[in-house]
Amino acid sequence: MHPDALAQLRKLDREDLGMMLRVLHGAKKALKARDECGDPVIAGSRGAIWACNGTFSIFVKCCESRKRWNNIKRATAGFAICTQDGDDEGVLKLTRSPVGEEIALVRKIVGLRQTMPMASSAADRLNRPSSGPLGRPGSPTGAGGWEPPGSDSVGPQQALTGASGPSGQERAP
Repeated sequence: MHPDALAQLRKLDREDLGMMLRVLHGAKKALKARDECGDPVIAGSRGAIWACNGTFSIFVKCCESRKRWNNIKRATAGFAICTQDGDDEGVLKLTRSPVGEEIALVRKIVGLRQTMPMASSAADRLNRPSSGPLGRPGSPTGAGGWEPPGSDSVGPQQALTGASGPSGQERAP
């Protein structure tokens, strides 16, 4: 792959991971610049989250027991599928953005430190249908639920804080 194209894809993946980190209410420091392959990653104490073209994968390492890994697979069955199944570790691919109690579950699985919650308007943006399977305009076939930051008329600050004036007009940050 051409280095410029790879750099552009990594930039998009980093933006996607930043939005996912905000949905998970994870600490900003968890978004690492690069993993061992040079790709951006959300790193937790018990796992990691990668993005690839708008699709999120969670690597889970359960050194304690096989039972924990089996319990994680069962608990995430509603919003993730297991793509790599080892004895005490594996990879889960998110089929949609986690909501409600699933957010806390993903944070616990990966070992992310929590920050303040996200406004519901930003979480709704992540679950809205988009023009392609990966949430990016011009993506190939299918329908995804994730839109990259800046694709909506709501700015990132308003999306995260729900900032609006008394008459519904935007407030200055």
